[in-house]
Amino acid sequence: MNKRQLMGLSPIVFKHFSRKRYALFVVCGREVIIGVLAVASLAHAKANGISTHSALSSDSLAHAELRLDEVVVTGSRAPLTDLQSAKLVVVLTREEIAQKGVACVNDILKLVPGVDVRQRGAFGVQTDISVRGGNFDQTVLLLNGVNISSPHTGHHTADFPISPEDIERVEILEGGYENGLCGVVNIVTRDSKEARLQVQGGSYGYFSTDASGGGCLQLPHSSWQLGGHCSAGYARSDGATPNSAFSASRLFCNGFARSKSTEIATQLSYSYKPYEASTFFGPASTDQWESLERIMSALSLTHRFSHKGRPVAEIGAQSYWNRWYDHYQWHRDNPAGENFHSVDARSIEVFGRLYSVAGRTSFTAGVRDESIWSSKLGILQPQEEWRLSSGHDARRDVFYKYHDSR
Repeated sequence: MNKRQLMGLSPIVFKHFSRKRYALFVVCGREVIIGVLAVASLAHAKANGISTHSALSSDSLAHAELRLDEVVVTGSRAPLTDLQSAKLVVVLTREEIAQKGVACVNDILKLVPGVDVRQRGAFGVQTDISVRGGNFDQTVLLLNGVNISSPHTGHHTADFPISPEDIERVEILEGGYENGLCGVVNIVTRDSKEARLQVQGGSYGYFSTDASGGGCLQLPHSSWQLGGHCSAGYARSDGATPNSAFSASRLFCNGFARSKSTEIATQLSYSYKPYEASTFFGPASTDQWESLERIMSALSLTHRFSHKGRPVAEIGAQSYWNRWYDHYQWHRDNPAGENFHSVDARSIEVFGRLYSVAGRTSFTAGVRDESIWSSKLGILQPQEEWRLSSGHDARRDVFYKYHDSR
C-alpha cells in the first residue's frame, strides 16, 4: 500500500486526456517556456547605493543609512557598475574568497550559482568551466579584461597563472561576448604592496609554495604613479590514485603607469604544468599524459578627456599575444597517439566611450588572429614548410607538419 492509501486518501489517476498545446502528454520531451513576471519596489533609492531606514531601539541610530559600494564590472565591453549592467552579473569580492579558504582559482568558481566546474584532478590540474548550461568552449575567460581562452580547446583555458591570493575580485557575466555564447568570467588581480610567502605540504608527496610582492612609486613633481605586482608559485604531488601525479610552475607580473588622465597597463605570465592524465580523455587508456606550457603578454593604453572636472570621453587600445605549447600522449612514453601543438592567439583593438546627457556611448573595433601548428591537426603542409617542435617538451625528431589559422 502506498502512503496515500494508508492515509485513507484515494489514489491520483488521470481521467481526461487533452490534445491542447499545454497538456501533459503533449509537452513531454519538449522545451516549455514559462513566463514569470516579477514586480519589486524600492521605497528610496540613490544612484550611489540603497538607503534604508530602520526603526532601531537607539534614537541615535533610528535613521541609519546603509550604502552599498558600486563595483565597476570591467569584463563587459564598456565598464559599468553591477547595477547598470543589462546582463546578470555576479561579483565575488576578495573578502568573500578569503572566507571560503579555497585551494586554487578554479575552486572559487564553484561558489557561483550557474557556473559548472568539472575538475579532473585536485588543485585545478585540468578543469572545464561553463556558464548557464553551455560547454567549456562557449565560455570566455578574461584576466584583467584580456581574453585568455584557448582557440585550440577549452580544456586548456582554465590554466590560470595566478593564485587565489592574487585576486581582487571575480566577475561572472551571463550572456554572449565575442565567441562566448553563454557567459564571461573575468578575474581582476590586486595591486598589492605587501610581500607574502606561503609554504604547504601534505600526504601523497604534496608540496606547494607561493610568493608575491608589489609596490607603488609616486614620481616627484608629477601626477604619475608607477607600480606593479608579481606572483610566483610551484606545486607538485605524487597523486592519490594511480597515474595522477602532477607538477605546476607559474609566474605572473603586472605593472602600471597612471596619471590624472592616462593609464598604461601591462601584464606578463608563464606557466608549465605536466601531469599524468589517467583516463581524462577516454576510458580506453589508463596511462595518458599531458603537459601544457603557456606564455601570455598584454599591453593597454587609456586616455580620458574631461571638462570642468566632468568626464567627456575616453579612447584607448589593447593588444595581447598568448601562446600555448601542448604535448599529449595517449600512452605514456609511447609514440602511438602522441600529439604536439603550438597555438597562438594575437589581438589588437581600439575603443572609445562618449559621455553625454543621453548616457554613455561605446564603440570597439579590433581583430584577433588564431593559428595552430601541429603534428596531427590542421592542413598538411609541404615538407619544406615543416617546423621543428618547440617549447619545454620539444623533441628534435618531431616536426609540426600541419597548420591552420583563422
